[in-house]
Amino acid sequence: MILAVGVDALSMVKPIEDIPVVYLMVPNPRSILSGEKNITGVSMNIPQEKQLTALLDALPGTHTIGLLYDPNRTGHLVKRAQDFAAKIGVRLIAKEIHNPKDAPTLIFDMKDKIDVFWMLPDITVITPETVECLLLLSLENKIPLFTFSAKYVQMGAFMSMDIDAFDMGRQAGEMAAEIRAGKDAKDLHQAYARKAVVSTNLMIAKKLGIHLSIAM
Repeated sequence: MILAVGVDALSMVKPIEDIPVVYLMVPNPRSILSGEKNITGVSMNIPQEKQLTALLDALPGTHTIGLLYDPNRTGHLVKRAQDFAAKIGVRLIAKEIHNPKDAPTLIFDMKDKIDVFWMLPDITVITPETVECLLLLSLENKIPLFTFSAKYVQMGAFMSMDIDAFDMGRQAGEMAAEIRAGKDAKDLHQAYARKAVVSTNLMIAKKLGIHLSIAM
């Protein structure tokens, strides 16, 4: 069995067909894999339903959420988010992007149309220049940023829902144990991270005029 930790490791072992592979710490495994039957593992993505629920718990007045995405990288995540948003009565303005240079224009076009901007783990979108634009959008227009990593909360985003790396290791270990016990990797569904850590920047919340009724 092979344990592949991270994008580079998964890309390296992808051609191997005769040894079971379990991966973890990979943001978008679908952008790397193409139906390999010997590979399973745990994605760094947290279910979109769980993310939206946490966001609405913190900001119950949210009606419209904006995001940018590359359909070749995070299109499947956006589709799942759109389906759940429609069920709970939230409007999702999701704009496709194929070149990071287009991000500033698309971001500032949303400023009068959204209550929150949702940052996805999409490398076409998340560049240093784009992050700077988003932080500027947030502070100048009082639009909270909801993101996937606590490092952006430290930089000035309002809130993040990040993985619990320790539990992800445990989750991958449980998959490996099932394979060792005789189960085929193809019979183990590739999974989302099951636990998450929510972080909130209270200073930014104050600047944005957000009054949190619960301890985050």
